[in-house]
Parts: sequence; C-alpha cells; structure tokens
Amino acid sequence: MLTRPTSTSPEATIRAPPIPAGGAYTSGFRQRVSPEISPVAATIAVRARVKLLLVWLGATLCASVPALAQDTDGKATDSPAIEEVVVVGSLIRRREVYEGRAPVQTLDAALFDSVGAAQGVDILSSLTANTGSYLATQQNYLQGVAQFSLRGVGLSSTLTLINGRRAGSAPVSNDVGQSFFDINTLPVLMIERVEILRDGASATYGSQAVAGVANIVTRKAFTGFELAGGYRDATNRAYDIGFASGFETARGHIALYGTWYEQDENFRTEFDWMIPRAIDPDGDGNIVEGSFDSGRGSPGSFRRAVVNPDGTYSPYQVGGLDTPRFPDADCQAGGGYPSGRLCRMDFSDQRTMIAAERRAQLFADAEYHFDDARTLFGEVGYSVNEVTDRVGNMLLFRGNVERTNEFFVPANHPFNFWT
Repeated sequence: MLTRPTSTSPEATIRAPPIPAGGAYTSGFRQRVSPEISPVAATIAVRARVKLLLVWLGATLCASVPALAQDTDGKATDSPAIEEVVVVGSLIRRREVYEGRAPVQTLDAALFDSVGAAQGVDILSSLTANTGSYLATQQNYLQGVAQFSLRGVGLSSTLTLINGRRAGSAPVSNDVGQSFFDINTLPVLMIERVEILRDGASATYGSQAVAGVANIVTRKAFTGFELAGGYRDATNRAYDIGFASGFETARGHIALYGTWYEQDENFRTEFDWMIPRAIDPDGDGNIVEGSFDSGRGSPGSFRRAVVNPDGTYSPYQVGGLDTPRFPDADCQAGGGYPSGRLCRMDFSDQRTMIAAERRAQLFADAEYHFDDARTLFGEVGYSVNEVTDRVGNMLLFRGNVERTNEFFVPANHPFNFWT
C-alpha cells in the first residue's frame, strides 16, 4: 500500500496516480527532481514581493515628509511676506510674469512727485496709452473733469477701479452720452500707485473694459501725517494744499486725505502767440465764417422809426412792412466791423482760454479685521468743483417781444448819429 510522503524538504514529490478500480499497483516510487515552483508557490511568492514593495514605498514616503517640510520652512524664511495681492485684468491664475500682449504699466507716487502732480489730470501726462480724454482746461461743459481713455476707444470703454473695485460714474457725460469716472475728484496724496492694463478685459469686467482697466490703489498702510502744497505762476496763478493722515490699531486702519486747489482765469488777449479769430483775408471788412463773431451786434443794426398818426413811433412802414435795416454808424469806432446791414463784433478776446476753478476733495477709507477670514471695510469720498467760464459780453437782444416793444433811440440822444 502506498503511503503519502511526509518529508518537508524542498524536493518536489511526484505522487503516484490513484489506483484504478479493480486493480492494484504492485510497487510505488518516489523520484528526486530539480526544484520547480508550483503555481500555488508562485502566487505566494508574488504576494510576498508586492507586500515588500508596498512596505518600501511607505517607508520612503514617510522619510520624505520631514525633508519637504524642512524645505518649505526654509523658503518661507527667505522670501518676504506678502500682505495683500490685487489682481488686475483677470481672475484666472497666471504665472508671475504676465503673458498678455500688453503688460500692466504701473505709475507710482514717486512719479507723481517728479512731475509735480497737483490734481488727477496731471497723472494723464505720464500715461502715453491715454488718448481722447476731456482735459480740465478744454472749452466745453466738461471743464474741470478728467478721465482715463485708453487707446482712444472712448470714455465709457475704459474701466476705472479703486482698490480693485469699480468706481462710480461722474454726474456728467460727454456730447455722445458716454459716462466715465472723474479722477479729479480724488486727492493725489491718497494714491499709492496706478496700475494700467492696456489690453481688453471685457471677459472679466464686461463692455466697460474693452479698451483696458485703470486700477487706483490707495495708501492703505499709511500712518502719521503728511502735508504738501504747491504754487504756480506761469500763464495763470494756481496753488494747491493737501494732507494725508492715518493711524493703525491692532485690528484695523483708518486714513483721511484732502486737497484744496484753485487757479485763476486767462483771456485770449493774455496769450500773444494766439492767432486772432476775426480774420479778414482781403481787407474788405467781411470776417470769414467760423470765427468767434456775433450774429448781430450790441446793438448790431437799427431801423428808422416811423411816426404814427397818433404821434407814437413804430418800426413798420405803411402796409405792415419792416423799415430797412442799416448798421451802426459808429460801428468801427466802437470796436465792431460792418457786415452787410449789421454791425458785428469779435468776442474771442473776451473769452477765457483757461477758466477759473476752485476744487475741494476729501477721501477716507477704513478697515477692521474681525479675524483672518472676516474684514469690514469702507471707502467714502466728497468733492466739489466750481468752474467759472466767460464766453463774451451779453448782447443787447430783444428776444421774442412784440415789435412795438423794440428799443428806441430818441432823436436827441447824444449817440444818435442819424439826426
């Protein structure tokens, strides 16, 4: 009878096949062969190797964690701490170097001091990308205001931000209804820097940023008191005085800025290099069209009065027709010039090229930090601007009164040259 081998040696044992029914083996055998791994043994070996590999990887990762933490701590010690990051132009994370077609241009307070900026409009002189702005000295109803207009696309196509938030619109607009933010409402001393994105950012900010974005960053970290002033006396006299004050607590910061600006007016006659607007090319006394000349005079024409049957005077002839009109006989002596049946006048010399202006500005901002995740902030500004522009003397004009209420010059008047 065959017995099962009990040897635990690594020798492979070949077992005899089972005894078929009805027969018997006459002898059994056990043969020693070269070692070979059975399928069961191979599976056990593979599992053992996998476990060994996992243990090795775990040990490697555990050993690497302190090294990574040590490297991170070392870099944090060498690099300066960043208190605040303001993203201009995009809300998408980018590399440190901006990869757009037009990188962000920064104008800082040191530049404003070097150019003697006393008001917001003075900042535009340092910005070559600004085209098409209505400046403070232009002769229209937008005198005293200034705004960003990047790349000449239009006033309403440049978005102005204050500390990364949209600034409000001015109470006036240009002749085509475009709104804008008036940078002349801000004290210059409150500005730490101006960041200019000279590329379209409509995907982030909408249609107001088609031309670009101008972000005005205030001096949030300013503490103490600063006083500045200036006086100019070139074509006109102008002076300004401003202050900046701020203090910081353990949980917050508050700052107040203010400016007072005033300038005198200038008439055209004060500039000898300006060409007179009343141009007479051929010397016949007729002024070319498009000049600053009056439509009529002050007064510009007269009608000979007709004596009515009741003794009153009327500018009508018999039959209801007007009497002929003729110019003032003393037109040229009075500074006018004859033009057909009118005595007209050139009022360009009586117009201001630079208007008188007075401006007061205040701006305050405050922050209070409840904790690292919650902050209460506020920004408020106040500005008043008064512009005095002179466009010429008042003309003597009757308006739409009845013809019987015309002005009459008595026959015995000393300046009645027709008697």
